[in-house]
Amino acid sequence: KAAISGEVVMVEFETTFNLLAEYDEETKTEIDKMRAVAEKYFALEEFEVVKQDFGIDIEIEGEIPLVYIKDGSESSETSPWIIKISDYRNFNNKDSSLKRYPYILSLSTTSNFQSFVNLMEDINILVSPDKFQPVKFKLRPSGDDKLQIFTGGVIINGSSSIVKEMEVSDKINLTMKEGSYIDNFAAFLFQFLD
Repeated sequence: KAAISGEVVMVEFETTFNLLAEYDEETKTEIDKMRAVAEKYFALEEFEVVKQDFGIDIEIEGEIPLVYIKDGSESSETSPWIIKISDYRNFNNKDSSLKRYPYILSLSTTSNFQSFVNLMEDINILVSPDKFQPVKFKLRPSGDDKLQIFTGGVIINGSSSIVKEMEVSDKINLTMKEGSYIDNFAAFLFQFLD
């Protein structure tokens, strides 16, 4: 509700990516450069390097913006990705059975995505972030708020669903990965219930 009222809300995120490389001086220098690029684009809380048997995991925690974008306008956020709320009514046929859902929430890229990719590829050509990312949304309504969501191709608290419409009054996890999400942003429709 705060984002829809015009506030920029910061949402915590965690991600891990793997480099198939030895942890030597050259790799350490590249990782330091990657960290500097990440700090330019994200509000980072943690950037940890974990050596594995085969390669290196880089674990990142931070925040990305949750913003409400009206009428297809662009976000002015510096982050390459945002969690975007749009008016579903703008996309929705008025006679659709989904017309009661006024909003769609998605992980989306911003106009800064390509410059982020270019900087990362300049450091190491093998480090090329994908536009579409697997996502695990953790939804937890605050106070007495209740949501009604409609989504598909999702794992909800460990159970797979092709199509799912449900009320959310407690914390749930929505995992959207593989399949259609290789070429599409993770998204779901929602409405507030009174």
